[in-house]
Amino acid sequence: MSDLPPTTATKSPLRPIQIVTGSRLHFGLLRASSPFGGVGVMIDTPQTKVTVSPAESWSIDTQFSSRAVPIAQRVARIAGSKDLPNCRVTVQNDTSRKHQGLGSGTQLSLSIAEGLCQFANLDVSQEQLAVQIADRGKRSAVGVHGYFQGGLIHEEPTDGRSLNPVVNRIPLPPQWRVAFYLPPTPNDPVSGTIESDMFAKLPDADERHICELQNCLSQNLIPSASRGDFEGFTTAVTTYNRLSGMLFAEVQGGAYNGENVTTLVKKLQQHGAVGVGQSSWGPGVFAWFESAASLTDFHLDIDSELRPSFVASVMNQGRH
Repeated sequence: MSDLPPTTATKSPLRPIQIVTGSRLHFGLLRASSPFGGVGVMIDTPQTKVTVSPAESWSIDTQFSSRAVPIAQRVARIAGSKDLPNCRVTVQNDTSRKHQGLGSGTQLSLSIAEGLCQFANLDVSQEQLAVQIADRGKRSAVGVHGYFQGGLIHEEPTDGRSLNPVVNRIPLPPQWRVAFYLPPTPNDPVSGTIESDMFAKLPDADERHICELQNCLSQNLIPSASRGDFEGFTTAVTTYNRLSGMLFAEVQGGAYNGENVTTLVKKLQQHGAVGVGQSSWGPGVFAWFESAASLTDFHLDIDSELRPSFVASVMNQGRH
């Protein structure tokens, strides 16, 4: 088990409990097989908001039921009950953002799990909440640690039997902005059994490739992020993301997942965008800007197809 601090239920179950979290950009894994490791960052939008309110019986909107019920069953089991908690779980999030590379499933599962644990007055560790109750963090722990801590998260592989620990957590300058783009024709989403099948088809990574990724991370990305060096950070992010993407070239056709994403990355770079990369499996692509003004200037004269889907700031604190 990791040494994450415990999550303590302090709110009364007699009033609604609300949890708000952001989204996760993933810069890429360190390895394509367990225990993986990797780096990414939390951003303040799109948000997920979960409210758990007292009710006469368990209820939740049907579209979220398949995710929430197993979590509620685990919470009930830990609480020593055979019944689901008497509460109403309300979810506010943008369901159109699913499977775009933003880690929305992890943020939703963790929010529901923590809300229900607080409602049941359960005192559980963050790792227990994430791994045993929310059932997240099996490949990447970036979104899990980002949920609790915010900022840029660098997690290193351990033994594959516990949640990978945070090696570096770095708050990034609040004036930086990240724009998120989608190709005109997005690829089919990669998740569930499709994702598992893709991982199963991957060959063993070349150790020199892994060393190159580690060096980029330790010598360039992490130091520049720590200094708030925008140029160094964005150069390292682009390099790291491309190198990590090549771990998956066998199943996605190159460093990026398909021709549509590859074309979008190239167009952004041709227009001068920096820190460009694919988040997770995509199809979402990010680009970094040193300020809101530089982002506005960038978009003044470019093609309408390169308008961002949304713009976000770094979420340097965990959920609230």
